[in-house]
Amino acid sequence: MADPILTGGTELAALVPTIWSPRFYDVLRATMPFIGAVDESYEGDIKNLGSTVNILQVPDFPVADLLPQGQKGDATTVTAVSYPLIINMRPYIDFIVEDIALLQSVEFVSKLRDSAIYAIMRRIQNQITSVIVPVAGNQLNYTSGTTLALADLLSVRRKLQALNVPMDGMTAVVGTSQLNDLFNIQQFTSRDYTTGLADAAPSASPMLSGQFNDTILGMKLKYSSLYGTGSAGSATTYYFHPLFATIAFQKQLNAEQARGTWDGVRATRFNMDILMGVKQLDNNRVATLS
Repeated sequence: MADPILTGGTELAALVPTIWSPRFYDVLRATMPFIGAVDESYEGDIKNLGSTVNILQVPDFPVADLLPQGQKGDATTVTAVSYPLIINMRPYIDFIVEDIALLQSVEFVSKLRDSAIYAIMRRIQNQITSVIVPVAGNQLNYTSGTTLALADLLSVRRKLQALNVPMDGMTAVVGTSQLNDLFNIQQFTSRDYTTGLADAAPSASPMLSGQFNDTILGMKLKYSSLYGTGSAGSATTYYFHPLFATIAFQKQLNAEQARGTWDGVRATRFNMDILMGVKQLDNNRVATLS
């Protein structure tokens, strides 16, 4: 054949290098709205694995009686309550990497560590949600299906306020579907109702920016695909004061690595874990919609 062409697919294929970029393409991860949103004030009292921190509460006296003039008053008693916070959970992730892979590959261990930390965070969040049991009156249903409406949010506020739960510090954890339902609530999107937006730039409008302020009806707004009707979640959304539950970590995340010859394999083992306990303290300070 006249004038043959040397191509990279055949004749020159051996000369075309394969390049591995050191920049990894990150995976999509759900947010962890409960971590950092519940009380951690008893963490400093933890001493050893399995130790119990007894959290004390002294109830209020009943309404005072009126003492008639010249009469003797009777003493009133209250009974102190103890809530045990037990450090008995150890979320962990271990993985083993062959020495040859460590020597001959691009640096990847940091990405594996990030993935392990995320897996541990998922378990911590699951443990928090697993203890949530609101008082029966605070287990509410959506007005329509699983659509979050203004009436639902107001019902949550009424229930919590009727139980004297302070609104300061309240958090709302909703799913991605419920987050987008908020855009159908005129009171949250119209410049006629939104405080401070009447003179603000148009980009400050939630309908244009795609974002709400940090709070909705006085509650800090957080969302995750793990809740509501997200692709990975149930239909339940949560509304709570941080003191409804407490979580404590005995120490910071533990990360260790050790080189060994398990069953004759030359490899390095990476161990990651954390010691923790979680306890719901009050079923009045939390409400759910489902």
